[in-house]
Amino acid sequence: MNTNRFYTILIVPEKTSKVKKIIVPSWLFRGSILGALFLCVLIFLMVYDYWYVMSEIHLNKELKTENLRLRQQVQLYKSKMNTIDNTLDRIKTFSTRLKMITNIEDHASYDNKNLQIKLPDASTNIELTKTTTDQSENQSQNLAEPEFDTWFLKVKQESIGLEQVLQDQYELLADKKAFLSALPTRKPSIGYFTSGFGVRRSPYGGSAKMHEGLDIANYIGTKIWSPADGIVLFSDTKPGYGQTLIIDH
Repeated sequence: MNTNRFYTILIVPEKTSKVKKIIVPSWLFRGSILGALFLCVLIFLMVYDYWYVMSEIHLNKELKTENLRLRQQVQLYKSKMNTIDNTLDRIKTFSTRLKMITNIEDHASYDNKNLQIKLPDASTNIELTKTTTDQSENQSQNLAEPEFDTWFLKVKQESIGLEQVLQDQYELLADKKAFLSALPTRKPSIGYFTSGFGVRRSPYGGSAKMHEGLDIANYIGTKIWSPADGIVLFSDTKPGYGQTLIIDH
């Protein structure tokens, strides 16, 4: 089988008629072609690797920006958590004062001794450190999530307990308000007392008799008003009393 051992390259100048001839061995020609192909593949791989590295750098910048934003949000949430804790402490202090005034015992579900977990302090809820690798960021995030859950559980249980205590106090104060509203605390009319509560001599028979009320003297037509809230039981003329109004307080 005949094969070309050499390749001839002719170079013809434009201004002269002298032709230059270059003889290239076939193995060198084929090696040059293979070398050019290898160089093209190498350049392509270098360009692709450069593009990949630049895209990773851009993604890394975005991740760092996102991590910074998340870290700032976590610090903001931590500040809000401390504010909520302080608010709950003030509410608990106010609730304790109300319990002392109204003499209400603590609700059993509100006792922290019944909790099965250890509740952390607000100042140690979240501890995030600045890291430079994605693994450290993930570890910090994994450490923060359980502490968030613990804090939310604490707030939920304390809010439920406070709600129960305040509900008991509201019911008791509502009962006392109704009682005080129905308790006579003022005179039903302007005037001076002619007879007090107690045993007195009856103006009819002269014998000692219990007087269950207070007599107030004034001119006819003087306005009267109810000394407290109540239900009208009788409003009519009554023998010995004239116009009579009976209110059940």
